[in-house]
Amino acid sequence: MLSVDEVLTMLYKEIVTKCPKGMLYAVKGGFILSRYYFKESRCTSDIDMSIEKKESFDSILNILSPLLEKLKSDGEICKYIIKRPKAEERKSGCIKLYRKRYVKGVPIDNQNSVVFCGIDVSVHDLSFGVSLLYDNTKAFSVERMLSDKIAVLYSNEIILIRRCRDLYDIYLFNTKNMIVSSEELKKCLGYRNTDISKTSVFESMVRENNRDLYERLSDLLDDGQRVKSDYREKVNLMPKDIIINVLNVLDKLRSSL
Repeated sequence: MLSVDEVLTMLYKEIVTKCPKGMLYAVKGGFILSRYYFKESRCTSDIDMSIEKKESFDSILNILSPLLEKLKSDGEICKYIIKRPKAEERKSGCIKLYRKRYVKGVPIDNQNSVVFCGIDVSVHDLSFGVSLLYDNTKAFSVERMLSDKIAVLYSNEIILIRRCRDLYDIYLFNTKNMIVSSEELKKCLGYRNTDISKTSVFESMVRENNRDLYERLSDLLDDGQRVKSDYREKVNLMPKDIIINVLNVLDKLRSSL
């Protein structure tokens, strides 16, 4: 059976090689972070990308449909589902690939299938915050990816707990001493309507010693889908380390912007 990484590579190569000229898109999030910035410490099960027009989603779907059908006929996946983005409602689209549950390499037919990997597609303005990586991959800039994750700190408790992987990514940005343009970051934060001079929901949750936050971070470190286990063991990473680090990032940003 193909691994998550192998399937994601196939899907991405198909998009890159067959994407219509003039279609504006940029890859972002975990897929970029795990392959270009934090290979030893970050993993992912999704390709995250943004398009400028929701009609571009149909182009992506037309490109991938033959490959998705082949993966299905080869038994690599049992099904896939499609949800189109709704730009007017700020809702992302997705293509999710499913596999049956396996025990010792044997599928359990009477069990529900589970998400194996997928592609998440959102509609955004791509006139800024997009850069070319060394292999000409069109991706969100470091500043734009970081601003998206900072914005989560200002969302609400439910979203923040669900997206604890963003806390881990902020931790990685900081520990790897990523070079960040203050002016570009300010512009990207403005696009997300994020005012970092205010106290974030995250800071309030830490002050209140929110147990759900700590438990979700523990789950994140344990499940192996975002944090590579050998990296966690190497640095003895704990939830409190991530929390303290993110608090430090907010302090540094407030003094520099």
